[in-house]
Amino acid sequence: MPTVKQKAVKSIEQLPDDCTMEDIFEKLLFLEKIREGKSDAQEGNLIDHEEVEKKFSKFLRPEICKNRANF
Repeated sequence: MPTVKQKAVKSIEQLPDDCTMEDIFEKLLFLEKIREGKSDAQEGNLIDHEEVEKKFSKFLRPEICKNRANF
Protein backbone atom coordinates (compact mmCIF):
# COMPACT_ATOMS: atom_id res chain seq x y z
CA MET A 1 0.00 0.00 0.00
CA PRO A 2 1.46 3.38 -0.98
CA THR A 3 2.43 5.82 1.75
CA VAL A 4 0.77 9.22 2.11
CA LYS A 5 3.91 10.84 0.70
CA GLN A 6 3.88 8.53 -2.32
CA LYS A 7 0.21 9.33 -2.97
CA ALA A 8 0.91 13.07 -2.69
CA VAL A 9 3.85 12.90 -5.08
CA LYS A 10 1.83 10.87 -7.61
CA SER A 11 -1.03 13.38 -7.41
CA ILE A 12 1.32 16.33 -7.91
CA GLU A 13 3.00 14.60 -10.85
CA GLN A 14 -0.40 14.28 -12.56
CA LEU A 15 -0.90 18.06 -12.51
CA PRO A 16 0.20 20.09 -15.54
CA ASP A 17 3.74 21.49 -15.53
CA ASP A 18 2.45 25.05 -15.38
CA CYS A 19 0.31 24.48 -12.26
CA THR A 20 0.56 26.90 -9.36
CA MET A 21 1.25 26.21 -5.70
CA GLU A 22 -2.42 26.94 -5.12
CA ASP A 23 -3.35 24.20 -7.61
CA ILE A 24 -1.12 21.77 -5.68
CA PHE A 25 -2.59 22.73 -2.30
CA GLU A 26 -6.16 22.47 -3.63
CA LYS A 27 -5.49 19.02 -5.10
CA LEU A 28 -3.92 17.71 -1.90
CA LEU A 29 -6.66 19.21 0.27
CA PHE A 30 -9.33 17.69 -1.98
CA LEU A 31 -7.72 14.25 -1.72
CA GLU A 32 -7.40 14.59 2.07
CA LYS A 33 -11.09 15.48 2.39
CA ILE A 34 -11.99 12.39 0.35
CA ARG A 35 -9.79 10.27 2.63
CA GLU A 36 -11.48 11.76 5.72
CA GLY A 37 -14.92 11.12 4.26
CA LYS A 38 -14.10 7.50 3.50
CA SER A 39 -12.74 7.04 6.99
CA ASP A 40 -15.87 8.58 8.52
CA ALA A 41 -18.07 6.33 6.40
CA GLN A 42 -16.15 3.22 7.47
CA GLU A 43 -16.59 4.26 11.10
CA GLY A 44 -20.33 4.79 10.59
CA ASN A 45 -20.17 8.56 11.05
CA LEU A 46 -22.79 9.32 8.42
CA ILE A 47 -25.70 11.74 8.09
CA ASP A 48 -28.62 10.70 5.91
CA HIS A 49 -29.74 12.86 2.99
CA GLU A 50 -32.90 14.11 4.70
CA GLU A 51 -30.93 15.34 7.72
CA VAL A 52 -28.53 17.21 5.46
CA GLU A 53 -31.47 18.85 3.69
CA LYS A 54 -32.89 19.94 7.05
CA LYS A 55 -29.57 21.42 8.18
CA PHE A 56 -28.92 23.26 4.93
CA SER A 57 -32.46 24.09 3.79
CA LYS A 58 -32.06 27.81 4.48
CA PHE A 59 -29.10 27.90 2.08
CA LEU A 60 -30.67 25.85 -0.74
CA ARG A 61 -33.10 26.86 -3.46
CA PRO A 62 -36.48 25.14 -3.13
CA GLU A 63 -36.09 23.22 -6.39
CA ILE A 64 -33.00 21.49 -4.99
CA CYS A 65 -34.75 19.88 -2.04
CA LYS A 66 -37.31 17.13 -2.41
CA ASN A 67 -39.26 18.37 0.59
CA ARG A 68 -40.39 21.84 -0.42
CA ALA A 69 -42.65 22.20 2.61
CA ASN A 70 -39.66 23.50 4.58
CA PHE A 71 -39.43 26.63 2.42
